[in-house]
Amino acid sequence: GMLSTIGLAWTAYGVWVLRAKRVMLARQRVTAGRLAVTFTGTFTIACVVLAATTSVAASWPAAAMGLVLLAVAVALWRRAEANYAALVARRDTLERELQRSAR
Repeated sequence: GMLSTIGLAWTAYGVWVLRAKRVMLARQRVTAGRLAVTFTGTFTIACVVLAATTSVAASWPAAAMGLVLLAVAVALWRRAEANYAALVARRDTLERELQRSAR
């Protein structure tokens, strides 16, 4: 159910990026980061709920791994956001310089 949906979403996103036939742009990296945080967060919450409500032995180690993956996903998302913000700031600076030189 849920894992299939997550897999299909990643597949659809990957096909879209590959069909564009170019390097992943900064905004696309931010989107990928958001997807990663959403999906790993969902997985981790599901593991914790499973561990709390059942006696499945593997659910606590899975939840711990989910937390590690979630930390990595958040770090990559934040880095992507920072890179995107730096590019936008650079673009704005260049636009101001072009406007000044056109006068």
